[in-house]
Amino acid sequence: MKLNHIRTEIPDFAIPAYEGRTYEDLVPDTLDIQDRASLAVNGLTGPTDPDLDHLLYFNATFQTNPPVMWHRGSDLCVTKFEESLPLMRTSVAAA
Repeated sequence: MKLNHIRTEIPDFAIPAYEGRTYEDLVPDTLDIQDRASLAVNGLTGPTDPDLDHLLYFNATFQTNPPVMWHRGSDLCVTKFEESLPLMRTSVAAA
């Protein structure tokens, strides 16, 4: 089987010069996924009520001093948080 091309000869072309400026900088060579996952676990498990079997506080206000969290019917949305928790914990434990 032979593959036929539209053009049999490649036309000449020039590679344009790169524009902009270059510089050297010291930056980390990796993103610490374990650290990010640890913060996510804290965010997913922190806003719970130990007096109510760690039921999630879904409502909070940060406009008061101290900030306040309270329970409402939307506390049942805890499953949205619980779905991602196993993956975050796996990421933390993997490293």
